[in-house]
Amino acid sequence: MPRRHSGGAISAHNRRPRQGLHPLRKPARVPVRSKSRGPQGGGCAMKRTEAQQRAVTTMQKTLCVDAGAGSGKTRVLIDRIIYLIEEQNADLDEIVAITFTDKAAAEMKTRLRQAFRKKAPLDNADGMTRWRDLERRVETARIGTIHSFCGILLREHALHTGADPDFAVMADAEAALLRNETISNTVIQLLDRGDPAAMRAAIEYGASALIREIDGLLARRGALERLASNLPLRDSAALGERWAEIAQREYEARLTKFIQSRDVNDWIDLLRSFDGLCHKASDGREIQRQAILKQLTTIRDNHEIAQLKACIGKIITSPAGHPSSKNWESPETFENIKQILDTIKKRMEDLAWTDPDPAVESHAAQLTCDLFTLLEHAFNAYKAAKAARAALDFDDLIASTWRMLHDNADVRKRVARSIRFLLVDEFQDTDWIQLDIARMLSDESGGPDWFFVGDAKQSIYDFRGAEVEVFQQQRVASRETIPMAQNFRTIPEIIAFVNDLFTRTGMLEAVETEYKTLDSHRPPANEARIAFLIPPKLEEKTSVETYRHDEADLIAWRIEEMCAGPNRVMVGSENEMRPARFGDVAILLRSFSDIHLYEEALRKRSIPFGVVAGKGFYERQEILDLRNLLTVVVDPWNEMALLGFLRGPLACLSDNALAAMRNKGGLAQVFWSDEMPEQFPEADYLLRARSLIGELRDKQDLPLAAFMRHVIEITKHEAILLGQYHGMRKAWNIRKAAGLAEDFARTQPARLMAFVQYLDNLADREIREGDAVVESKDAVTLLTIHKAKGLEFPIVVLADSGRQKGGSRNGFSAFHRDMGLSVRITGNDGETVQPAIYKTMRNASGAKETAEHARVLYVGMTRARDWLLFGGTPKPGKGSWLEKLDGEYGILSRNHGETIETETWKAIVWREAGPSNSSVEKRRDTDRPNMDAIVRQAGPPVWIPPRRTISVSALLNAMAGTKLDDEPSREPHDGFPAMSAMERGTLVHRLFELWTPGASMDIATFLDREAPMRHLREALFADLGAILKRFESSALARRMAAAKRIEREAPFLLRIGGTFIGGILDALIDRSLIVDFKTGRAHPELHERYECQLRIYAAAVQTLLGKMPAGALLYYADLGEECAVDIGPPRIKETLDRAEAVLAHDVEQTGIGQRA
Repeated sequence: MPRRHSGGAISAHNRRPRQGLHPLRKPARVPVRSKSRGPQGGGCAMKRTEAQQRAVTTMQKTLCVDAGAGSGKTRVLIDRIIYLIEEQNADLDEIVAITFTDKAAAEMKTRLRQAFRKKAPLDNADGMTRWRDLERRVETARIGTIHSFCGILLREHALHTGADPDFAVMADAEAALLRNETISNTVIQLLDRGDPAAMRAAIEYGASALIREIDGLLARRGALERLASNLPLRDSAALGERWAEIAQREYEARLTKFIQSRDVNDWIDLLRSFDGLCHKASDGREIQRQAILKQLTTIRDNHEIAQLKACIGKIITSPAGHPSSKNWESPETFENIKQILDTIKKRMEDLAWTDPDPAVESHAAQLTCDLFTLLEHAFNAYKAAKAARAALDFDDLIASTWRMLHDNADVRKRVARSIRFLLVDEFQDTDWIQLDIARMLSDESGGPDWFFVGDAKQSIYDFRGAEVEVFQQQRVASRETIPMAQNFRTIPEIIAFVNDLFTRTGMLEAVETEYKTLDSHRPPANEARIAFLIPPKLEEKTSVETYRHDEADLIAWRIEEMCAGPNRVMVGSENEMRPARFGDVAILLRSFSDIHLYEEALRKRSIPFGVVAGKGFYERQEILDLRNLLTVVVDPWNEMALLGFLRGPLACLSDNALAAMRNKGGLAQVFWSDEMPEQFPEADYLLRARSLIGELRDKQDLPLAAFMRHVIEITKHEAILLGQYHGMRKAWNIRKAAGLAEDFARTQPARLMAFVQYLDNLADREIREGDAVVESKDAVTLLTIHKAKGLEFPIVVLADSGRQKGGSRNGFSAFHRDMGLSVRITGNDGETVQPAIYKTMRNASGAKETAEHARVLYVGMTRARDWLLFGGTPKPGKGSWLEKLDGEYGILSRNHGETIETETWKAIVWREAGPSNSSVEKRRDTDRPNMDAIVRQAGPPVWIPPRRTISVSALLNAMAGTKLDDEPSREPHDGFPAMSAMERGTLVHRLFELWTPGASMDIATFLDREAPMRHLREALFADLGAILKRFESSALARRMAAAKRIEREAPFLLRIGGTFIGGILDALIDRSLIVDFKTGRAHPELHERYECQLRIYAAAVQTLLGKMPAGALLYYADLGEECAVDIGPPRIKETLDRAEAVLAHDVEQTGIGQRA
């Protein structure tokens, strides 16, 4: 923004840093309440519920908020931060907010900025300054993930820990590769040395399986470290004794839990319902029913362990005798009672106690100690490998922080006392070490009040070490718990269905003995908003793969129909409705194992889609083409990579050409020779391919990131991909792959050869990596339910709901955070044998997996806003969600188009897919992107001089015949010899920026804060007072006082030719009147310059808002005069044409195009 000239225009350049933004100084606390800006202490105008209000304003040393799905917890966190600042006199730097993901932290910061801006009162200058300063400081606020919080603490206190403060943090993929490489080398070295533990373990399990097992266990190394101090993992005899104690204790606890479950009473009631349905008392099945019913009744009424064991044994051995269906009311009844009795006996077999075999227990204990020894070796080697790179992984950040706080009282005290309020989100997905960090800080004298939010029903990260018990126990230990059960996200019909399913099935009883229902805040839809998409059952031998293919096609058809018909979704917060689009749809999956089926089905119907974080990214064709190119650059004689490169879109040789090369001595031999084979059909293509590889080989010593950018530019790979199906996504994927180079170079030698090997390793190990995010609002999103956590979508499809519940990981060890570590062994007959503790651990793990399986379903269902669809097969797997749904609602027996209806919700069943919808095809044609615009965007960049962005001041200088690089005037101002015209202009500009209609502005306070120049104070006081008095009596001041909206200090970029012009609008009133403040006199030559300036501003406003402002005026502060500027289209065009000519001439004369 040009604010300098010899007459003293207000300058935006080189302003003195404001006191409130000084990095080492906190602004003075000004407890100011906003007027007419929504509820007190909050940044949102919508009225809070009673529970939300309590969550915002309750002050306790430890406070838990049990926040149900969609209950507005993010808003509560934002409002609580504002409440702490406004009512508890807290500074933003004294508040720490821990989020689960970086994305959640970014969203919280964005919403906090918006809330602070809303809080700024228009009638109070001090209050506006306070909230605007807070808005500016949000970017550096202590809001982030636990990993970022720990990383900052470790760097700040590196001297106390001896750590390198410049450590790098490895990404998950990078850490996984380094860990696996280190473990492999460690095991091989130990075997080469003949290490006894390594030899015994490798003989029992094989070296490859041993490496895989250690790799999986090291992911839980924090828990293993704690176990090492509690269990004798180096003494096999002592370990065997401890196992016996633990196994007996856990078995008794398991029996007690079984007795207390609903299963016993349900089975008793179920068996009694068959009373009188058998016409012959001597029937074998009836005798068995009576015997099992008697034992179940004894189990329910007698809790002695010995008696329970005896009853379980009698149920298992109860004979069926000689049953006959003729003795029962019907063959169906006969078959039903058989299935029920078999189910009960199977469950009793799982509960039965088997006396351990001493030989098995002893051998397993020895191998467990051996495994732990190898774990220690691998852990130390991995630690050394990270130290050599000066790098930490994510687990290290937390573990090192815990150790630093635990071992160093001074550091702990200093950190705790720097925080007044600690807020933790998603606490149900934390673990014991994170709990310990929070407790150590909160329990410290002068430590923070601790506020945490969570929902045990949404804890779904056990595979990452999350422990829902942490939240459950801390919720009980808190001074107060506030439940929030009102859902603002989802329509009542879906909420009613969620409540009905989980109340009837008790699937969430592991975290809620009695399911707590949600309440919906939204108005009802009064129609079927739930659907089940199940293809018809075919012949008995039809494969699951075939059914999944049919399910995927059915889902794609239904999505197409919904986005073509009258189906509407809500947008915004005012219940506004619009037709559904593809971008409203999310397909959520438990596993990505068969994602290709859903991609293929969507592709067949030309439905755009994107995949978030799935396997196979490194095997996508566009990434393979890039990998082949890079491999040829570093390994010229790699024939497989060369074949892929030459056949791909970057070289485009045909199969006939490749065959000709092969017949002339081989691909590499011909490619690297200087000669062209005789009668070669595609000589031009081969020459271009040779030239491309030759140039890239010459450039491969560039910095890695620069080399990758050069590759994209020289190959025009993005432009090639844009002409293909899903071209935009493929082009972004190429950019994402190139971006990986920058991450790689942070912790490893940034050589191209190493990077190529890195990409190959990622592909070999199927490291998860999502497609690049394409900036499109009309594509179906495919992602896992875990990735969808914290998100919401108008239309949710829970696909593959018939997939069998996954079991424990396939390995030879079992691990439990309380019971420890154990292995299974191979018996003398070659069969696998499990020690008692191993069975106990696996049973506990199975129960946890079943409970989490239900919670994953709950999370998936509660992502939906307007529509919830289930996809599945007519033969659901055991333990699958669809099996449970069918058991409750009989879905699989329903016909196409049949409805399921209750008092509170209604669902429809779809069994057959139809043809593509013509109206959707029509919409696709009209929505097709402008390919010319895309090619222009993706092609070689438009030439822009190296000064790609210049200020309006520099442009106006050039138009006046002075140099582009002229600096703002620093000549002394006539009335203030010790103060430049620019400095005075800046001060006057700041005065107008803080001026608030109707509020009395204290010039003395203003000068104390903005101009601490004591020797000029008296003169400035008089000068600014006169300027303010003239302004407040002006028509402009009255116009601003009556305005509904004033945007001050609004930055913009305007493109003129190949140059971007940057500036700042002083004020834009009601988005229609541009105002620019000036100091000094209105000299004719300067006035012409100012008119050009405002026409450029008007062009920028038109570009930004899509409409021309109604007017523009200059306000001369020293005169109190207003001057309107002609911003009619002819005058604006004249100014822009002149500016473009001046810029082009300057580029041509100075030759900066060559420097670019």
